[in-house]
Amino acid sequence: MLARDGYRCRYCGRYASQVDHVVPRARGGQDTTANCVAACEPCNRAKRDKVLPRGTQEISGSSWGLD
Repeated sequence: MLARDGYRCRYCGRYASQVDHVVPRARGGQDTTANCVAACEPCNRAKRDKVLPRGTQEISGSSWGLD
């Protein structure tokens, strides 16, 4: 996932060193390429087990506490 996404966080564009489940495993998400994206540590930590609203592809700093 990291190489596929160019080591860029799919939420903020910073350098990514982690893989995030778009639909968290705790909420039934699977370990598939369609459900996993590269994420930086702050975004992955902020998202935790939340599911982004449908159609949302970015985490805004204010709504995720990243400001």
